[in-house]
Amino acid sequence: ALRSLQEKATLSRRLARNLGSGRMFDRYTEIADEAEQAMTVLGKRLADASVDNEVESELTHGD
Repeated sequence: ALRSLQEKATLSRRLARNLGSGRMFDRYTEIADEAEQAMTVLGKRLADASVDNEVESELTHGD
């Protein structure tokens, strides 16, 4: 999922850069911004889930 969002952001930025300006430039920039924001949120949730799993494993197995 993170890779897909990264590719979406990269492609959208490339398309915006190729356009230079205008309504489509703004839209592709917005899409890239949204994808990058989603990457941040998803990355944090995955990191939190990983920490939660480690703590649960330590509590359950005494590691």
